[in-house]
Amino acid sequence: MGPAPAPALSTVHAVPAALRTKLARAKAPETADEPSWNDATEAAVEWIVSIKPSAEDGLGHWFCGRGGWDAEGGWDAVVFSLRLLAFKPNGMIADWRDRLFHLLTNCPYCIEKYQTAKAEFVGE
Repeated sequence: MGPAPAPALSTVHAVPAALRTKLARAKAPETADEPSWNDATEAAVEWIVSIKPSAEDGLGHWFCGRGGWDAEGGWDAVVFSLRLLAFKPNGMIADWRDRLFHLLTNCPYCIEKYQTAKAEFVGE
């Protein structure tokens, strides 16, 4: 039995079609290469850090979706971005990492979904 759904918050932060396309290219064996991975990673991180913290609790909720975005639609971007944990934390990666750790120390729903994301990432 998976974690209970997180309570919904207010706004919707849509996942851009271009990001979905880049992620699909980076994950497909016939099109995956270093440039496609770099494009998908950059687009995913830009989108993730653009998720504005909610007025209700000041968090972006990348994993559980309470930040006002479609958690199902953004799931691929969030899981794909976990590879950044292996990178040096400079620039946008440092910003992403700081937000990740802040989120994981403040939202129990995101912690549960983060565990699912790690398992999915390892399984890819």
